[in-house]
Amino acid sequence: MSVGVQAPVYEMASVLFIDIVSYSLGSIDEQTELLTMLQQIVRDTAEYQAAYPKQALLSLPTGDGMALVFLRDPIGPANCALEIAASLRKHPELRVRMGLHIGPVHRHADIRENDNVVGGGINIAQRVMDCGDAGHILVSQQVAEVLQQLRGWRESLQDLGIHEVKHGVKVHLYNLCKDGAGNQALPSKLSKKPAGVSEHASRKWLLAGALAVVLAGSVAAIYKWTNLFSTGTRTPAVAAPQRELRYYITVQKYRNDKPFEAPFRLSGERIFEKDYRIRVTVSSPQTGYLHVLNEGPRSSADKPDLNTLFPSPATRDGSAKLDPGLEMQIPSGGYFKFDNEKGVEKLWLIWSETEIPKLEALIKWVNQHDRGAVADKEQARDILALLTGYAATVVESALDANNQATVLKSRGSVLARQIRLDHD
Repeated sequence: MSVGVQAPVYEMASVLFIDIVSYSLGSIDEQTELLTMLQQIVRDTAEYQAAYPKQALLSLPTGDGMALVFLRDPIGPANCALEIAASLRKHPELRVRMGLHIGPVHRHADIRENDNVVGGGINIAQRVMDCGDAGHILVSQQVAEVLQQLRGWRESLQDLGIHEVKHGVKVHLYNLCKDGAGNQALPSKLSKKPAGVSEHASRKWLLAGALAVVLAGSVAAIYKWTNLFSTGTRTPAVAAPQRELRYYITVQKYRNDKPFEAPFRLSGERIFEKDYRIRVTVSSPQTGYLHVLNEGPRSSADKPDLNTLFPSPATRDGSAKLDPGLEMQIPSGGYFKFDNEKGVEKLWLIWSETEIPKLEALIKWVNQHDRGAVADKEQARDILALLTGYAATVVESALDANNQATVLKSRGSVLARQIRLDHD
């Protein structure tokens, strides 16, 4: 497996992205007034004043708004968004939309050595916000799952289904409306039926919207019609498809380049000795497309170290498509050998419902000369950004003790999992 630079350290953060609608249409004076007004409203919120002095919050300017990165409190951005929305009622001239997401970020100083963050956490938060109109507070599924565990939030979240955003990433969106804050209307960008939603489900959503106008004081009844209460026995009106992937690792010890002792099987991550070699076996009960990539221990945005391991022209004529129940050994009939560089190899498993053109294009590097290494650095950076976006989707992981395998499940059309292989 390959060698690269020290991988960046990621941490989970809750991100609130805020944008002034039609900001660029105003004069410079008007833009300055609106941005100054928004900044003051944000500073005056209780959540900002509680988190900022404790260095539990990073506030990042974005030109026509800002991103608030809460490093310790997963509920803080939602409360902050509601505070901001309540204050905006006194300022109708300031039209704002907001998006929330929980995901990985990496602290990175900008050119002026100021604190900044990069990563899927902040990227997806912006994509969530981009789907909204003025007044909307949209949240990703990751945020909704946290809020739904707390009293008083479940009935404030309206399931909008799965929608495709930039770079083909699909995000499960919810609309947050609580205590009069938020915009109950369907976002104009989501007027088309989301992926996986039936015509019947779409009509239910529109019916709920109509009832909201007539029965503004009966919110609970509306959510009953749209199946948003998890305590009921009916299936939610909008349910993202679930993908499932199983994997295990076979380890073979080597001495003097020859197999030593019997191979053994692992269900997941561990620290490997330098003479260990590994093989990954993957299967699924569904039809889909599998891509397996390796990111070296020294990989970085400046010097990406990315290798494609599957598909390969030598296996199944280079096809990434797998049939249900088929166990695919990677590599076929052999083992991967760790290089001499200590560190953490990152093995990416991507299991998709349909072909992903950007990943399909990587097969050209699987040849005798490149041996899977992606020599085009721009292409490698683009793929790593794509993987970071996919990795923001929550993946459930469970151990199948009987078969010494790990079972991965995720809602949506793409399941992505990073396996860390630490070796001496």
